[in-house]
Amino acid sequence: MINFNIQSKGEEATIEILGSIGESWFEDGATLANVKSQIEALSARNITIKISSLGGDAFEGLAIHDLLKASKKNVTAKIIGATASAGTIVALGANNIQISENALFLVHNSSTMVAGNAKDLRATAENLDTVDKRMVAIYTAKTGKSEDEVKALMAEDKWIDANEAQSFGFVDSITAPMKIAASSIEPIQNSKLPKLNENQINNLIITKKELEMTEENKSWFAEQFAKLKPAPKAEAVVAETVVEPAEPNAVKELTGQVAEAKTVIEASVALNDELQAKLDAQNKEISDLNKAIAEAKIAKVEAKGSEENPEGIVVPNASETTFNSIKALVNKRRNR
Repeated sequence: MINFNIQSKGEEATIEILGSIGESWFEDGATLANVKSQIEALSARNITIKISSLGGDAFEGLAIHDLLKASKKNVTAKIIGATASAGTIVALGANNIQISENALFLVHNSSTMVAGNAKDLRATAENLDTVDKRMVAIYTAKTGKSEDEVKALMAEDKWIDANEAQSFGFVDSITAPMKIAASSIEPIQNSKLPKLNENQINNLIITKKELEMTEENKSWFAEQFAKLKPAPKAEAVVAETVVEPAEPNAVKELTGQVAEAKTVIEASVALNDELQAKLDAQNKEISDLNKAIAEAKIAKVEAKGSEENPEGIVVPNASETTFNSIKALVNKRRNR
């Protein structure tokens, strides 16, 4: 199958090609059409293609290779697991080719199944020769090796490791190991490709031991989850603690602590209410004062000051008692 697990963030995107190249009787693989549609739909400039494929349709592989080469995107291929035949052709269409340290790589001559007369068989053989020439041209262009060297390696029909793939020139760099599940080995062993030896299998798959979490990791994850949990309320903690099995004296002592905590909380609430009431009263007094001052300013006219009225404030149509009340309120606030 082909898994278009597309992850796109800004200028970066990842596409996974896991399975056969081209359609088959058993699965829908990576075809020119679906790879083209996915790449064109991405706005990201940099695309990483993770590939693990045993090959398939050579013509589809060559077409996808040419598509990647012609793309204006910056394409990086990351070979993981075991990749062979048409899968290697697709990978070499990228601008930069990387391979996992434990991955395997296989190039070989094209093959097919055919039935018919001599003319049909000769035509098929010519088609295979044409495909081989195209693959050799791609391999020599990438590796810088001669045609004879490439043809010799293809004729060997053997798996090579990451170091050999880099030494020959197929890949640009080797990355950290990326292992695969044990179930992924079965298709390789059941295919017509060369069988993997025990050593290669052990390097490729994730073992049960590797899946187990160490005590150190368990402790780390527990700490992280504890940090994410919201802090419980005081009463909830007390209630939770009370239900734990304990000696009678311990329960009595804890109950006393709960009562004391509640008393402190109630006293704090009462004090807060008292302070709030005082604050409200003071705010009202300030508001009244501001209102009186504003009214006095409205009534203020230019006049000479006097000993009785140093501010020169005149309140028309107001009694002397009202004016003295305002004056006293102002003096009271100034003397505070």
